[in-house]
Amino acid sequence: MTAPDPGNGHPEYLPHRVPRKEKERPDARVAGETRWSVGDVARATLVTLMTIIAIAAAAVLIASLRRPDEDVALPGGLWLLAIQTGVMAGAAWFFSIRKHGGGIAALGFRSPAGRHPYLFATGVWIAAFVAAAAWSGLMMWLGPEWRKLPDSAGRLTEEFGANLGGLILVVVVWGPAGEELFFRGFVLPGLIRRLGVPGAIVVSSGLFAVFHVDPGTLVPTFLLGAALAWIYLKTGSIWPSIMAHSIQNALALWLASAS
Repeated sequence: MTAPDPGNGHPEYLPHRVPRKEKERPDARVAGETRWSVGDVARATLVTLMTIIAIAAAAVLIASLRRPDEDVALPGGLWLLAIQTGVMAGAAWFFSIRKHGGGIAALGFRSPAGRHPYLFATGVWIAAFVAAAAWSGLMMWLGPEWRKLPDSAGRLTEEFGANLGGLILVVVVWGPAGEELFFRGFVLPGLIRRLGVPGAIVVSSGLFAVFHVDPGTLVPTFLLGAALAWIYLKTGSIWPSIMAHSIQNALALWLASAS
């Protein structure tokens, strides 16, 4: 009996190709590790907002009860900023890991993917900074007064300049870490399954802008938030976003102190 010829089309003799495993995209990994829902995001945002309002109201009340010659702004203001950031970080942790389980990697604390992720983050931040500066310049030229960019960094350096170490710690280190944890690590992935990537970027960046309160900062802060969200989704890690956010705040403080 003649053995079947491999060239005669017998499937058992045809060469089999091993399917090439596609590399998981960072944004798919972010969405895939998310166990919390849009409802959790809504509850965490509401709890955070109400807690921050309550803390701010208590601080104003305590300050009003002090004697006029007592200096309460220097330590109190920085502590207030630090506590507000801690509330956001705590809400993100409670409504994600505490409620649904899992590790901190689900909130973005993992090694970044891609080549030169921090260089990529810097480039995206520069593009957002240029766009925000262009908007601010346009508003200074023809926009109404309420839409002009306020000098928030200048107010901070004027108020807390004597406590430079605390100012840098809260504004450049702790603030970016806490805000990125909440808005990019928690809110953004919690919205992706319901809204998709573009919708989640828009909504999370809008919340990021609203939480900064001042109407003049809405558009520039929204642009920065969208850039930070894009960095997180492209690298799959919150660390490059924290770095870019810290650069933004450090530059703002430096420009304010220099002027």
